[in-house]
Parts: sequence; structure tokens; C-alpha cells
Amino acid sequence: MNDAKYIWKILPDISRTFAFTIPKLPKEVALDLAVAYSVCRIIDTIEDSNLAPEKKKALMGLMIKVLTEPRPKIAEFCDAMKLVSDNEKYRELVEKTGKVIGALRSRPSRVQEIIVKNAVVMAKGFVEDGIQNIRTLSQQNRYCFYAAGIVGHIITELFGYYGYLSKEEVEELLPLAEDNGLALQKVNIMKDILDDIRDGRFYWPAEILQEYGLTYETLGSKGNMEQSVKVLNALYEDVKPYFARSLEYIHKLPDKPAGLRIFCANNILMAIATTRTIMNSRLFTQAKLKIAREEVYAIDREVTRCVESGERLDLLASGIEKVALR
Repeated sequence: MNDAKYIWKILPDISRTFAFTIPKLPKEVALDLAVAYSVCRIIDTIEDSNLAPEKKKALMGLMIKVLTEPRPKIAEFCDAMKLVSDNEKYRELVEKTGKVIGALRSRPSRVQEIIVKNAVVMAKGFVEDGIQNIRTLSQQNRYCFYAAGIVGHIITELFGYYGYLSKEEVEELLPLAEDNGLALQKVNIMKDILDDIRDGRFYWPAEILQEYGLTYETLGSKGNMEQSVKVLNALYEDVKPYFARSLEYIHKLPDKPAGLRIFCANNILMAIATTRTIMNSRLFTQAKLKIAREEVYAIDREVTRCVESGERLDLLASGIEKVALR
């Protein structure tokens, strides 16, 4: 199996959402983004681990060498990454780092530059001092920038490379693209609370928990559900402006090819639907809350209709925030 085919094979296992939405893009940029996401997922696998900070820093350094050196020691990196994750599919991706880098090196030189430049920023950011010591929303934003805002930069710069955006438009849209990434990551942080606490990751701002008399140990526990839902509501109010800026980003993209808007709109509207699903006490008692598959397809149909007819997406987003599409 050649390297590009491997990227398409592994994508559904490392991101079901992106596996559904990336093919909406024009063919070449779709492959570029699938490769970029695979690179970022390897970096994220290091960040998600429970390794000591110095061990993470060493692995991030090896990953940067894999990305930037002409003849990287990929086998050395893969060997160092053994057992870093207990996720079977992430482990497979890491074991196949050579294929990911092969797919990356097969892309045009400027595409490689865009992906590598941003991936290095992500890798360095994830080992900054205190990056996981999230006490405030500002600190959460900093974390989310490295986790997903960077991906927004990659997407927008790729759109510029293929001529869908001018250089000036790319510069104008980068802040909104960053906020689009933050919106998606903040929703993930909200919905994954049980898994993250179990694995020793704490991305909800500690100061907000303390404001409601809670700690991570008491969050969602018997007798604290009302206060826990208030914390969830506070995080929801924080993410709403990022939804609005995401829609602004989408509306500033060109009408053609339609796939640019369809890809971006599907991602953010599914995130909005996910937020609707988790906005109750079940979040603290039922892991893996997600929107139904039938709603995923319904959102895609409505997004495609809106984009192809020139309708704005605001009303659709507002409706999805309240009621599931079927």
C-alpha cells in the first residue's frame, strides 16, 4: 500500500469527523489536509500521554527532527514511542510514521513547508512550561491554540497555496481560522471530560470549578450535580462567540469551489450539535455522548443545500443549537 493510500486508510480510525468532512474538499487539498492531520495526530499522541514533562519534551524533539531533517531516524522515533498510547489505532499510526512522512514528502514543496512549519509550532507549544496547568480561560485558549488553532492556520494557508485565497485574504482570515480551531477544541474538551479525568488530563479551567465550590474530584459527583452543570454552562457561554467567529470565517471563504465552505461548515455545525447534546447532567454520568449518525447526514445535506444556494449558515446553526436535525 503506497503512503497516500495508507493516509486514507487510517484517517477514519484517528478522526471519524475529519474522515467524513475532508473528502468534501477539492481532491488535492483534501490529501494535503489528511496528511497534515496525521502528522498533528502523532504530535497530539505525545501530548495526550501521561509521560513526565522531560520525556514528552524529548519525544517532541525527536518528532521535530523527523519532520525537519533530510534523513530522519524514523525507526529511532518509533522505538521511543512504543507504549506511549493505549489507543490501538494511535499506536498503529505511530508505528507507521514512515508512511506518514513519506506521504508528506510526496506533496509539493510549499505544501510541505506549510505543514512542517505549523507542526513544529504545535510540537514546541505542547512542551511549554505549564501548558497543561489550566487555571483560567486564557490558559485554556493557549492550549487550544496549539491543539487546534494551528490546524486552522494550516487549512487557511493551504487554501491560499491553491489560489482559493489571495495572500492578503489569508492574512485577514488567519485570526478567524484560529478561533474556528479553538471552537472545535473547546467542544472536545467539554465532551471528553470523563475520559480526560480518568486519564489524568485536566483541561477545564480550575478557577471556574473553584468559583462553584468544586474540584476535579467532586465535579459531577452525587450532591454536586447542580453546581457541575453550572460549570458546564459557563464553558458553553465561553465557546459561543467562537462559534460565531467560525461562521464569519466560513462566510468569508470564496463561493467556489463549494467544498471549502461545506468542509468547514460541517465541522463547526457538528460541533454545535454536539454541544447541544452534552448540555445536561448526563455528561457527568454517560461517557461518549455524541450526535446520532442520522443527524450527521442531515447536517451535511443542509450544509450542502445552503452553500450551493448561497444561503447564510447562521439560521441553520441557530436551529441545530436547539433541535436535532433528522
